Amino acid sequence: MVGLLVAAEVALGVLLVATGGDRDTTPNPWRTGDGYRQPPPCSALDRELVHRLIGPGKPLDDRSTYEDDDPVRLCQFGGPRDVDVIELTMRSRLIGRFGPLEIPSPGLTPLDVSDNLTSQEFRRYFDWVVVRFRVDNLDVLLNVKARPSLPRTDKELPTPENARVLRDNTMALAQDLAGKLAVRNRVRPTEPTTPPR
Repeated sequence: MVGLLVAAEVALGVLLVATGGDRDTTPNPWRTGDGYRQPPPCSALDRELVHRLIGPGKPLDDRSTYEDDDPVRLCQFGGPRDVDVIELTMRSRLIGRFGPLEIPSPGLTPLDVSDNLTSQEFRRYFDWVVVRFRVDNLDVLLNVKARPSLPRTDKELPTPENARVLRDNTMALAQDLAGKLAVRNRVRPTEPTTPPR
């Protein structure tokens, strides 16, 4: 009898793994079964992590628009510290405003980081960090800008440590957002609606 129970438990475990039972089944409130017909609201961005970068900042802009018939959400936060503004752009790729979702490669792409954390002769400053990624049909661009460089004495110049902290915190913000967006609603499998180019 015990042997039968153990065999049944093993079989159930194999079945759950095979059917994806070990994955997060929490519904993603911003997704439909096929992906993102509308981008998530600005609240998808972790406010605590935003505050870590800009201090007690406040939302500056939160609006929906369209670019080439694609729904776009624009989010902007500003604060009193060295970071001037945090901009988030999320774009749901559609074929026509009411057409099928364009998902050439399902899933979460790696985070693509480009920045302008540079050093120049006699002065060192940090400018901005940009992180891009895609989840199915949703293109995400996180742009963190430092305040414009002003004339300063050597003792007041930002250091490489400032630049590293800015980049690390921006990456943490992007990873948190990517993790929230990548959760799939288990309505039905998400497949490409257009063939890969």
